[in-house]
Amino acid sequence: MSKLTSKCILNVKSILEVFGGKWVLLVIGEIMTGKHRFNEIVESLGITPRKLSEVLKHLENEGVVNRIVKDETPVLIEYHLTKKGLDFEEVIIAIRSWGEVWVKEEEEL
Repeated sequence: MSKLTSKCILNVKSILEVFGGKWVLLVIGEIMTGKHRFNEIVESLGITPRKLSEVLKHLENEGVVNRIVKDETPVLIEYHLTKKGLDFEEVIIAIRSWGEVWVKEEEEL
């Protein structure tokens, strides 16, 4: 018997509103691996600057990412995960582990 309940499904829906979307988990992953600057993330993921800006604003509004402005010349802006964002790391690791078992590489298809 499934452990899913209506309340569980609603919780998943709420989680997907924060962490859903094509780029969200990838951006969080990049920040987790130490890429904190906007251009580092753009280059690493191949995401457009406009889309990255949209994702970062969403994550900041959801309390997952902090935008830190350093008083330097030129101004340096970095993005760091909040406690809420850091707590999601185990979920990303679990998704990666699932993918290693169930998602085939292109050459295997």
